[in-house]
Amino acid sequence: MSAATTPVVLCRLKRRGDFLRVAAERRKWVTPGLILQAASTPSSVQARESLLLSDHPVPESDSSGLPDGTTQALARVGFTVSKKVGNSVARNRARRRLRAAVDELMPLLAIDGTDYVLIGRPATIDRPWDALLKDLRTALTRIRTVEPGSDPLPPRRKGGKAGAGKPRPHFGRGKGPIPASTTLAPTTPDPAAADGDGSDDGA
Repeated sequence: MSAATTPVVLCRLKRRGDFLRVAAERRKWVTPGLILQAASTPSSVQARESLLLSDHPVPESDSSGLPDGTTQALARVGFTVSKKVGNSVARNRARRRLRAAVDELMPLLAIDGTDYVLIGRPATIDRPWDALLKDLRTALTRIRTVEPGSDPLPPRRKGGKAGAGKPRPHFGRGKGPIPASTTLAPTTPDPAAADGDGSDDGA
């Protein structure tokens, strides 16, 4: 797995098993506006996706002038926005904002052969757009240095299972409390702001 030097083709994570596998990797980076999890894409999946891509070549406008014989870099991304974020309208807005941020940044910052899961937070809904982009950029950069299993397990509740207790909110790999949030005035338009508040809560 290496950092891609050419634009990465993004595929969607849809299977529940993939989301569970990425979470089990315990490799994540936490920011005020989102949480990013990452795990290596299974080699069998990489081969299948590469084959599908060869059957359906990337359009000329999207290939960014890749040299002949260059293998197109591939990464997969999924989104999780739970009811903790809010009602269906709030969750749809958070999901739209995460998708727009991914479309803007991940083709150039994602790592080839990596599965990503973006988890929405309550702040995802109304965090200034530039700040949300900065959150994703920071997470994509920092997660390259995070080793699998480095995220500590949630505390064990007395008489219960691991993960039953409430973990303390944190940034980064899982150390330290959340500092006071900074307010940044957005200089680029928020793509989700122009969308209607749909009621569809699909992934």
